[in-house]
Amino acid sequence: MAYSNGYDITVVYAALKDRIGFRQPVYTGAPTLTSAVTTTSSGRYLEDFHAIATVKNIKASMEQVGASDAQLITHLENIRKAAIMRALKAVFSDPEVVEQVKLFSRYGRNDELIENSGRFIGYEINVADRPDAAVQIDALHLYFDSVKTFNIYLFKDGDLTPVMTQSVTTVADKITEVIPTAERIIGRGKYYLGYFQDDLDGAKAYREQVDCWNETLFFFCNSNRYRSNRRYNF
Repeated sequence: MAYSNGYDITVVYAALKDRIGFRQPVYTGAPTLTSAVTTTSSGRYLEDFHAIATVKNIKASMEQVGASDAQLITHLENIRKAAIMRALKAVFSDPEVVEQVKLFSRYGRNDELIENSGRFIGYEINVADRPDAAVQIDALHLYFDSVKTFNIYLFKDGDLTPVMTQSVTTVADKITEVIPTAERIIGRGKYYLGYFQDDLDGAKAYREQVDCWNETLFFFCNSNRYRSNRRYNF
């Protein structure tokens, strides 16, 4: 399968290539075209779109002087394929969403408070090792026992400078959704998303009981607690 951004090139091209064809020219000494380029399932021809888009003019513009009929037919096929690919690129120009997933489903009972011990609490996120893959963090859910304002950080492995820093405010004993406002698209590699317990000043987070972790295709995410005094890398 020749898969591109949202479609299988081989399948789509085969379905579109005969939608529009070239007319068989009738001038004296005109080349003889085959159904490979004259077939038109829509009843329309490329010459209909512009007066100079004729087979005669196209042949005159070819690099091969005195091109054979077979060479001309190949050239016409290439022109039509290029037009189809330009149209596909115009339609499928935005990033493709492969998956949109919440990390886990809650059990809904027996959530426990986490005792603060000076650690960095959060998630290790591993994005697929592909140049065309990225993960967008759409929302964070905070669940704490009291009202508190502190920072959420996103670190890339090997760099002590955070990729993202965002101030958040919790609501006591209620799951609160926060939408990231800073950098939230991460490419391939390993990242750490979370907060420092030293910033909580007595507030405590709930450890939610997970019913099931949801399947992910382009990234892996694992909850972790890290010893950190902010001087060392993870």
